[in-house]
Amino acid sequence: MSEQEHNEEFFDEEEDELQDNDAFTSIWDLVPGYSQSPLDSMLENEEGTTLEQVLDEDTLIQELKSANHKVISYLSRDDNINKLIHYITTEDYLEPGVQLNPLDLEREDEETLKRIYKYPFITSEIFNCDIEEIITPIIKSKEKTFLLFSYLLNKDESKTPRNPSLSQYFVKTVSTLFQKYYKEIVETLMEKQNELNVLQKLFTSHIGLCDMDILILKLLGFETADDTFDQDGFGAFATQQRIRELFLMKQRGNDMELQQKKKQVREWAIKNNIFDLVLDKLANCNEDEEVHRNVFSLFSQIVEKGTNNDLTNELLSEKHLNSILDIMLKNSGSTILVHGIPFLRIVISANDEIEDSDDDTSDEGTQKSHQGMGSKIIPIILSRTKQFTSLLNDQEFITQLPSMALTHGVLDPPLGETRLRVIEHLLTLFKISQNNLDYQKELTSLNVMNILIDLFFKYEFNSMLHCQVYDMIKIVLTSNNTEMKLKLIKDCELCQKLLAAHDKNKQRLSESKGFSLGYMGFVVEISNAIRRAGEGDSELAKYLTSVQGWKEYVFGPLLERNTQNEKQLGGPVPIGTFSASAYAHEEEDDDDYGYDEEDSSDSDEEVVVKRTHSDSDSDDDSEVIRKKPEEDDQVYM
Repeated sequence: MSEQEHNEEFFDEEEDELQDNDAFTSIWDLVPGYSQSPLDSMLENEEGTTLEQVLDEDTLIQELKSANHKVISYLSRDDNINKLIHYITTEDYLEPGVQLNPLDLEREDEETLKRIYKYPFITSEIFNCDIEEIITPIIKSKEKTFLLFSYLLNKDESKTPRNPSLSQYFVKTVSTLFQKYYKEIVETLMEKQNELNVLQKLFTSHIGLCDMDILILKLLGFETADDTFDQDGFGAFATQQRIRELFLMKQRGNDMELQQKKKQVREWAIKNNIFDLVLDKLANCNEDEEVHRNVFSLFSQIVEKGTNNDLTNELLSEKHLNSILDIMLKNSGSTILVHGIPFLRIVISANDEIEDSDDDTSDEGTQKSHQGMGSKIIPIILSRTKQFTSLLNDQEFITQLPSMALTHGVLDPPLGETRLRVIEHLLTLFKISQNNLDYQKELTSLNVMNILIDLFFKYEFNSMLHCQVYDMIKIVLTSNNTEMKLKLIKDCELCQKLLAAHDKNKQRLSESKGFSLGYMGFVVEISNAIRRAGEGDSELAKYLTSVQGWKEYVFGPLLERNTQNEKQLGGPVPIGTFSASAYAHEEEDDDDYGYDEEDSSDSDEEVVVKRTHSDSDSDDDSEVIRKKPEEDDQVYM
């Protein structure tokens, strides 16, 4: 007997024993003074009890979790199962042009409000309890399974739903069913593909609904955060059935038949052009941010969770990657580009992981296929750098940005989230170009740094911009490409702009209530990086000597600023001159802290403490030695 069969048999025996135990049949058995739950009393006459009366009972979910057999038996009746499915799949819509108003809800009758709001929520909670007697009739009947998905089939996204949360209840319910009954559900859906085009009508056309990306991931067989097994997360009152289901969920991860079914579903999705359907939805919804967020969340998780499988390879194929880039650049004024650039960063990161794994693999066929895919990804993305960079100075795009009033002034136009995302993308490209001369030549030829430096000094208080541009400058200055360094410093006139920024800041500080410009900290760091780069590159050092005012700046204001930054606030700690025991008995004055004006922080004494091998903490066991610095010692940067 395998380990998995042994575990299932053990839990089956434990559950049967729990159900046969009449001493505990309801949560109310734990409450002194109660011999019968309200639902038990209600269900003594099942013929006279309606499903709505049971759903109105506040303790229903607690009764289900405590395995109340009467309640489970009643809800598992065929007519009640159909009603529950109806509640969670029937959408009510507002009239065209009508907005949902809280005052309108007060005028609705109670039964209507329960049908639209309460009963769908309770139904979702019932299904998420994962009671086998309630779920099995749905899974075993293909009609009922597909009836459950009729919510997506009948969903009209052009209308406004009266209960916007219904889609969340549905997605949560179906996601729970996928965890345990994956094979049965996908077989039912795949059988309907030729008849109804299930993949489009039930899934890709509804991208934009809350958590729809998670539902599609589950359909494709990827694990999500809900699938993790954390035994420490169970409280003292967790039911044995729930522990059993999550334990077996972990065991199913090693189910070869299940893994084969997931592979089959992914092949079915590729065959039916899932990515073409998703990209069509994206291109036709350029104003719907929820669609943009869902699409790129789906793509990102497929790349992260499915590195080197057929589905990921299809998504990152030249055809689809170019389509994604075309849509992003064509709709640069919408949030498509804002959500798409983080996806590109994930793609680049995954490509690096593929290259690293190829170095360790011994399978030559796998290594060649991975290198073939990985070698195409970066060039495709890099080939669009000119289009991305043009957005930074595109006047037609920039003039659409509304002015922004801030405490230090009015930005007209502001940098904007889109341009900040483009700069973030360029930083990613600079990072991957560090060990690739071809990538460096491409970035150098596009004059990227000149545009970025102009933006750096234009937006004086945008620290996110400053940080990213500084990282790119640091990458260039620490590289071994002298041509790229000279292009940055000479052609971009970086030193001259740094000197101008220093003078501008000096003038600002001299004004009444003047304050330092926001980029001055980065100006100091960039200046130091240039100085260090010049020390190790003779050609660069030669150019720096020709820059008017640079030498005076380095050995004047910059040296002064570096010295100030390196100086410890408050001066050196007077080690060994403080006695806690002495402080406890002496009066409160300056000497209590062992502070001596002759040994103040203004002196450059170095204090060295030698302690004896004694374990005592007394100051008597310490010897203080003061060493005067040599007169010709100087502080350098």
